[in-house]
Amino acid sequence: MNVDWPFEGRVVSLLDEALGPDDRLFVGSSMPIRDVEWFYHPPGPGPQVLTNRGANGIDGTVSTALGASLDGKRTVLLCGDLTFLHDSNALLSAYGHRGDLTVVVINNQGGGIFNHLAVAKSAHFEQLWGTPQAADLGKLCDAHKVRHDLAEGWSDLRRLLEIRGKGVRVIEFRTDREADAAWRQKSFR
Repeated sequence: MNVDWPFEGRVVSLLDEALGPDDRLFVGSSMPIRDVEWFYHPPGPGPQVLTNRGANGIDGTVSTALGASLDGKRTVLLCGDLTFLHDSNALLSAYGHRGDLTVVVINNQGGGIFNHLAVAKSAHFEQLWGTPQAADLGKLCDAHKVRHDLAEGWSDLRRLLEIRGKGVRVIEFRTDREADAAWRQKSFR
């Protein structure tokens, strides 16, 4: 995918390059699972793909990915900011983690999936559905002694995805929820 701005779907195509058949991709609900369906087309055998479904789709996602990575297989969790924050207490288990877990958080300041529904035109959309958040993911990770990197662009994200090893790492990639929704609506019509 040849998109030079920070489009959420392109993150998935970079995972095509970074992950191989010996790796595991854990996919969060909402837009990440849809982006994997739309944009993830590995050229050969790809990684094992797992996902988690809870009462509202995001329950326990980080915890489940932590557990899945305990076997030592390189595991990359792709999730949105609200999914990550909803299960951020899982970071309590990150200290001394013996697995290899990289959490890629697409931070679009809220629930991107809702921008694609009719409710997006309602008067109180941002407050009730978009649910923007002001959490500093770097400080949250620091409080748990978890490595946090803010990917500043595509080459930075590509480089950070190459890191392997025991422990938990969080890569934050910031996007624009409204610009992504507008691009999708224009491109998929």
